[in-house]
Amino acid sequence: MRILAIGTDPVDLLVASGGTLLLYTQAGHEVSAVIVTDAPVPQSDIERAKAAFASLSVSYLNPVLVDTVADLRASRDVLMDVIREVGPEVIIGPSSNSIREPERALSRLVFGAAYCACVPNYPSPRGVEAATVRAVILHTDPTLGFHSGTPEYVDIVPVWDAKREAIELFDNAADHIVRAESLAGARGVQVQRELAEAFGTEPAWGRLRPYRVLP
Repeated sequence: MRILAIGTDPVDLLVASGGTLLLYTQAGHEVSAVIVTDAPVPQSDIERAKAAFASLSVSYLNPVLVDTVADLRASRDVLMDVIREVGPEVIIGPSSNSIREPERALSRLVFGAAYCACVPNYPSPRGVEAATVRAVILHTDPTLGFHSGTPEYVDIVPVWDAKREAIELFDNAADHIVRAESLAGARGVQVQRELAEAFGTEPAWGRLRPYRVLP
């Protein structure tokens, strides 16, 4: 499978889903990650993020720069083209129930862009052809927010050390590791594991029935 993880910040993506992304790559899947932002990203930050994700065998794409993260057509079309180019079968994005507005806004943007990505007659700003598969969307939240529906969990104990090292490669601030361990521990309690990551399925995909696509 091809998996695309979309977030507002590299650390949040690593904290919320880094272990799962590594388990995907270990299983032979093709995994990419991208940040959507309305502010220019310093090249040094991009290089640090690439190194961090590369340690998990994840391809870190150049940030998607939009005028606003709100689900407006111009922003939606920019992200849509990235989704069309990657052609993911699974998209991991922020939760629509996050306590943080930027993540809620990006969640709405991801939903709209993913839908338009597979509509053949929806025009692409750069002439990218429509995706042939409508991706399953999974929600994650680095703030221990609640998902819509029943979450699914991934045991990340076998890959915790690698996840921790990836976070440290990007930014070795102690609070990131504390947050990652606290979140994974809390998720683990919910499913009787030591450390886990949690994902909610998008409930509004119409004819597409969500199914277990997690490792």
